[in-house]
Amino acid sequence: MQFFILARFCIKDDVEITLSAAIFDGKGDNLFANLKDYNMFMFKFKYSF
Repeated sequence: MQFFILARFCIKDDVEITLSAAIFDGKGDNLFANLKDYNMFMFKFKYSF
């Protein structure tokens, strides 16, 4: 099982902040169970000029 959470904030027309997380969970011997230790949190800052 995989969860992906995304939140995007546009502060101004030229400034954007994105926060996201990917959480892997699984039981047994499948792909997601093997990725359980590789959860991710991501931050993106975009500025256009």
